[in-house]
Amino acid sequence: MKRNLLLITFLIFSCFCFSQKSVTWKSLARVKWRTSYVSTFDGYYDIPRFSESIKDLDGKSIRIKGYFIPVDTNKQFIALASRPSRTVFISNGKGSESVLEIIPKEGETRILALKPDKYVEIKGILLINNEDPTRLMYTIKKAELLSEVTSLGGEKGTW
Repeated sequence: MKRNLLLITFLIFSCFCFSQKSVTWKSLARVKWRTSYVSTFDGYYDIPRFSESIKDLDGKSIRIKGYFIPVDTNKQFIALASRPSRTVFISNGKGSESVLEIIPKEGETRILALKPDKYVEIKGILLINNEDPTRLMYTIKKAELLSEVTSLGGEKGTW
């Protein structure tokens, strides 16, 4: 009896330890903004204030679907967006919750081989940024390509 209880407990906890949380762009949009003085840059900037549900994801493994966007021609800076590149709007911090920076896992070359605006699913560790206005507010490090999504299944442009 004790052995069965121990086995069941182990199985329940292992499911939580090894799974990634699937995240939607709508959940990442739960951000409020405040204008604050940033002494490093000697100016006022819009700084995000994240909801508790987003704060809980910081440092956790997640999965998310979106459009691949190489920001520069050398693919040194790449991003994932909720919408294709022609419709992404980032200005003065507003709308930046719809784009996240991708830092591929070492050895992950499939992401870099993607064509612009390819709809994909990736997984990695989510990091939130509410201090550096020169960076995106979301980053996924150790990113891996899970799949090139052929069916948008209702998530396309969902807010």
